Amino acid sequence: MYDWKVAVSFFIFFNPFHLPVFFIFLIKKIFSNNIVWNIYSLGHNPPHGPIHRGFDHFLGTPMSHDYGCTNMIPWQMECPNRQFDICSSSNIKKADPSTCHVGPNNPWDESIPLYHGDTIIEQPVDLNSLSNRYAAFAIDFIVEKNLANIPFFLYMAFNHMHIPVGNHLPKFKNTSLNRGVYGDSLRQLDDSIGQVIDKIYELGLDNNTLILITGDNGGDSNQCQYGGINSPYNGEWLSDTYDGGGATGKGTTWEGGHREPGLAIWRGKIKPNSKSNVTLSTLDILPTFLNLANITEQLPRDRIYDGVDFSKVLLYNATEIKRAVGGGALYHPNSGCEGIIGELETIRLREFKAKYRTGGQCTSCSGTLAPNVYHDPPLIFNLQKDPSEKFPLNHTNSIHYHSLVKEFKHVLNEMMENVKHDNTTIANYENDKSVKPCCNKENKYCMCN
Repeated sequence: MYDWKVAVSFFIFFNPFHLPVFFIFLIKKIFSNNIVWNIYSLGHNPPHGPIHRGFDHFLGTPMSHDYGCTNMIPWQMECPNRQFDICSSSNIKKADPSTCHVGPNNPWDESIPLYHGDTIIEQPVDLNSLSNRYAAFAIDFIVEKNLANIPFFLYMAFNHMHIPVGNHLPKFKNTSLNRGVYGDSLRQLDDSIGQVIDKIYELGLDNNTLILITGDNGGDSNQCQYGGINSPYNGEWLSDTYDGGGATGKGTTWEGGHREPGLAIWRGKIKPNSKSNVTLSTLDILPTFLNLANITEQLPRDRIYDGVDFSKVLLYNATEIKRAVGGGALYHPNSGCEGIIGELETIRLREFKAKYRTGGQCTSCSGTLAPNVYHDPPLIFNLQKDPSEKFPLNHTNSIHYHSLVKEFKHVLNEMMENVKHDNTTIANYENDKSVKPCCNKENKYCMCN
């Protein structure tokens, strides 16, 4: 029925807002087989989890690997006594307190499991070899489906480069220039991705394989050398205003928190070495794939879709895309560091960005906070001219500023009205230790290796 295959390598590190479940069921109308690993937040135990949500195969951890201990020495700012911060610690009293979520004193008495389907095959998981195991799992799948001439959908979400870093095979130790264990870990990730892409080329699938690579957030400000470098997206207004205090990376809606690179490869379809300045969202993946497969009409009609099809950007170098809601704006909900999670207090409209909330509960690398402040009228930055968000537009004598404030207020009201009439859910963050992933209840940390 379809004369092209799509293998999507979509690399997400830690993102509680993943591909909607019905996306997978729609994808299955195109591909008779799909695969996934390391997709978080779909549940830990049957009947939850990826293979109960449309995926055919699953290999991965059901949570990010900072929700329990492993036996790999972690590199994370909260864990200075790292040599003792492992499940099989030689001296738990010398291990760091529960603020080190990856040590033996972690608040859940948990170790990180590795699942194959519904079965825990290793607990704690060996993080050093995990990315290579993911690559091998993917390669076996691709080879099998290629031999059978079956289209496939492949979704990869590596544990790299989430904290704790430093989990890599010995051959990568001290191989990066000036980036320490972070750089060494990144080199292993690069190698694992390369293994999968090399196999696609080796099998001659590159002409009918679409590969997308991106991430879900910038580096943690408070992780310093273990969190990556967000420059030039440093949210300089905040650090200038509060003497270096406050976070501008992961968990914030400063550009360093949510702006990510994107790479798309499709030989014969996407022009090599082409670049685009169009701002996209991972919400746009769903409508784009469905349009490429010509099944957009099969979308459920009982909900509103924020994403738009960006296939013309990929295939024809289109310089803009039209968003139906909010005059083309992108809305960025609070993500943990600022304000109340989920509230819409940051808006991107063309080259401008309005930020109603700054500061909050997350610190800078120096360990200092910036106060939690609601700005009304908002701070407005021109991201084309000022990507580091250092100079908000002058609100005292700028006619342009006041017209933008009115425009932002209008599109925000339009979105909130849109949300009011759409399907909504409320997340339940209650904890119940009785349902934690565990392959050996006789062991405090559930270790079964």
